[in-house]
Amino acid sequence: MSNNAIDITITGKQTLDNLVDGLSKIDKDKAIKSGLSKGGAVIKKGGMRRLRQRMKAGSKGQTGNLLRSFTTKVKRYKPGVLIGFRQGKGGGNHSHLVDLGTV
Repeated sequence: MSNNAIDITITGKQTLDNLVDGLSKIDKDKAIKSGLSKGGAVIKKGGMRRLRQRMKAGSKGQTGNLLRSFTTKVKRYKPGVLIGFRQGKGGGNHSHLVDLGTV
């Protein structure tokens, strides 16, 4: 067996039910949420770097409005993180141009 292998022996349905019940509460764990937040920040940073490179290549450069609208949000009730642009009030109203382009 390698160093990274985990050997689990389950004897009985009750033991299995107890293990699965513990997994349902994993999204409430602060360590999990913190890890998701930090992972989302890494993805956000890479996206901002790539956006900055594309905007510098353009004729008008960058104003920073779209960069400031980049956001990371950890889901509240399920394990997951959302990374993207805020839209509407307090966000970048031009984020659709990133997806659709201007032509």
